[in-house]
Amino acid sequence: MVMEEESDCDSSDDSDMTGEPDSVDPEWFPPEDIEEEDDYMEELLPGASPQHQKYVVDEERLLNLFTIYLQKKLAKLAGLKKFALVAEWMRSILYHLYWCAATSEGDADMLEARWKSMCNHIANIHVHENPLFAKCKHGPIKRKWFEPGTEVYEKLTDILLSKRFMKSVRKLSPDSQTSSLEGYHATIIYFAPKMYHFGYATMISRLQLAALHFNENGGRDQAKGKHGVLQFNIAYPKYKKMDGYSLKRVLTKCTFGYVRELQTELYQMVRTGTTFEPEKAPPPLSSLYQHPSKQEVIEQHKELHRYKEKMDKRLT
Repeated sequence: MVMEEESDCDSSDDSDMTGEPDSVDPEWFPPEDIEEEDDYMEELLPGASPQHQKYVVDEERLLNLFTIYLQKKLAKLAGLKKFALVAEWMRSILYHLYWCAATSEGDADMLEARWKSMCNHIANIHVHENPLFAKCKHGPIKRKWFEPGTEVYEKLTDILLSKRFMKSVRKLSPDSQTSSLEGYHATIIYFAPKMYHFGYATMISRLQLAALHFNENGGRDQAKGKHGVLQFNIAYPKYKKMDGYSLKRVLTKCTFGYVRELQTELYQMVRTGTTFEPEKAPPPLSSLYQHPSKQEVIEQHKELHRYKEKMDKRLT
């Protein structure tokens, strides 16, 4: 593990943006006129800071792993009384997006064909024009369908098939969400909170512990009850305005096998008398700066203060 110190970052958001290009290969280029629609980036990167969204536009790059959020536009459409049927279909449409990403194996043409089939499916049409996905795979379904040619159907399909959205869909990752990466970042913050300052050796140790903990617990299975039933919890996130809730899996408890391995390794080192030279910490960034005496800084401050007083008197 290599830890570098950078002085080019003014905030934690800046440091995140500085590190991201070195760790992920961005493969998606936004439309040329993307800056004309500010909320587009909010849909692609829900929860991202304005700095991150501006960075994506300015650099014309986006992580291959990203979240496409239809819910905002669908909820806005469903909020109109005459389009209430959209609310009943909203969850199914979002799940269909995830299904398309998870089952297309990185084939952009297949992903697009499966996504476009939704426009037929919501109208109770389950045979499609594209041979890559010629027929729906589900059985008989009983629910309210949209009528092709109606205002609500046209407005909904305009959202689902918009040119901007279709360009994004073709680059959708099979993982469909950045939750794993976000989980790793959260683990780092747990072991090395941003609100505290740590020395070089301490920071290295905490980052290594975070990596060990995430590697052991990042892929935990879903917990089961007494009779082998998978466990779920219902969450009520603030951004859920229409449905109001989310179903989340309950995972098995964290394990700490890496702690036992570290203890065993330490015991072996003590027993065999093995020693290592401590890694030399690089000089602090402040060592590159000029270091005037305190008296010089005080005199400069007084001189500036006297100059400001003279300017204020002239202006008055």
